[in-house]
Amino acid sequence: MQPWYTDCDPQPLLETETTMSSFSTYLIGFIVLIIGLAIAAILLGVSQTWVIVGAIILIGIAIVSATTRTKTKDPPAPPA
Repeated sequence: MQPWYTDCDPQPLLETETTMSSFSTYLIGFIVLIIGLAIAAILLGVSQTWVIVGAIILIGIAIVSATTRTKTKDPPAPPA
């Protein structure tokens, strides 16, 4: 009798790779920037309320700019 694992092919598990999209890379970079700016603002004595408001606004800007910068371009229209 053969062991149960002799029928398994481990190669497909090893070949799978996950690549990070440019959208997620852009957002991660922007979030790191926002965290740095928030820490700097707190160290400078800015009220926590204004730091949170600024962070929320910057997150909105990050999502909008990441979406527009990483959107794939539409193919050109065929000549008429």
